Amino acid sequence: MSFFNKNKADTDRFVLYKPEPPNTDIHSKWRKPSSSYLENKRAKTQQLSILKTLIKLSSVLNVALGICVFCALIMLVFFTDYERIVFDDGTYLSCIIEPDGSIVTEY
Repeated sequence: MSFFNKNKADTDRFVLYKPEPPNTDIHSKWRKPSSSYLENKRAKTQQLSILKTLIKLSSVLNVALGICVFCALIMLVFFTDYERIVFDDGTYLSCIIEPDGSIVTEY
């Protein structure tokens, strides 16, 4: 296990990679701990509150969608007239066989 570097702070854990040094390019904000997007606490708290609101909204919408799908499934199972058979070949003319055996044509 020579590719693991032993962590000095915690002797029973291993570090799987060596951390990269900060970027030395003065025009780049990549991997610089002093860049403004890492230190702006107001923006971070605002973003966190927006994300929390979106998570709550999405969970409410998921529950509402689940209830709608369940109700549609119940209506499909219990309120569909399965005795009426519709033959549709893709044209404007449909052939329907009623429960009494009569054939009706719908346009």
